[in-house]
Amino acid sequence: MYDNCWDSAADIPHLKVNSATAIYGSIVGGEAKEEAPAVVEDNTPAIPAFDPNGTYHAYLSVQSENFIFRNQWADPDFGPNGGTWEKHSIGNNFNGLTGWDGPNAVAYDGAFTDVEIKGNGTYQVSLRDFDFGNDSAFNLLYLSTDIPMEGNPLTFTDVKVIMNGNTKYTFDQGIIPGIDTKDAKDYYEVHCINIWNNDQLGGKEGLFSNNIPSSSIALEFTVSGFAYDKAVEEVVEEEVDLVEDVKDVEDKVEDDTSSQETISEEDSWIKSNWILVAIIAAVVVAVIIVVVVIRMKGKKEK
Repeated sequence: MYDNCWDSAADIPHLKVNSATAIYGSIVGGEAKEEAPAVVEDNTPAIPAFDPNGTYHAYLSVQSENFIFRNQWADPDFGPNGGTWEKHSIGNNFNGLTGWDGPNAVAYDGAFTDVEIKGNGTYQVSLRDFDFGNDSAFNLLYLSTDIPMEGNPLTFTDVKVIMNGNTKYTFDQGIIPGIDTKDAKDYYEVHCINIWNNDQLGGKEGLFSNNIPSSSIALEFTVSGFAYDKAVEEVVEEEVDLVEDVKDVEDKVEDDTSSQETISEEDSWIKSNWILVAIIAAVVVAVIIVVVVIRMKGKKEK
């Protein structure tokens, strides 16, 4: 029961309810007839527990001033498994930008690069080749993930807003709805622009302006709280690359060695011929000496 007159309205009598009784069921013949309570089906999937050794995903989510958008991963209507896409002619457009023409959804250009989160480390999500129509500013720009928030196991730091390749602003600590704001969230989001929360974020009067850039948008962040580090896998990959580089060097050395062996063989042939020439010369000199000695001996005998 509700009295719709403002309390401040003058000269208007207000209703006063002394008591009220709510009766559930239907009245038939002056008696209440009991009915089975309605069954409400909840098709919302259960939220899994956070796995510190698991692999998750991050997405760039955005909304422009006239509501061209890509919503968060957990959105039951317009997320990757949203139940509203099938009602629109564009089909499931979670991996693109979506706008409106009256009640009809319209697909806009936009190439998103999402990222797989595999342990503690630094990651980046981005959007290129986008079309926000005639819009010039954002309502929202944030990081969306499929990481459960229960227990708040993770920390997001060094969150960079990068426009056209230039870092526009860096949050030392990510602003997370459900932790830093009163919004209830089941999965981690990290907000950077929100025109309805200008004090902490980018916006019309926030920490930085929110004009739509010309070529690229990226959000870079560092996450911690997993039981393993992304860096370990990166080192392994680098080691693999190093092994391949070493192999390439070894192959090159073998080629160079073969060339050197060829050159050495040529040098050896030349050296061998010089030795042969030297031996022949020595023999000739020896023969000449012998001849001279014989001649001298002959002269003495006469």
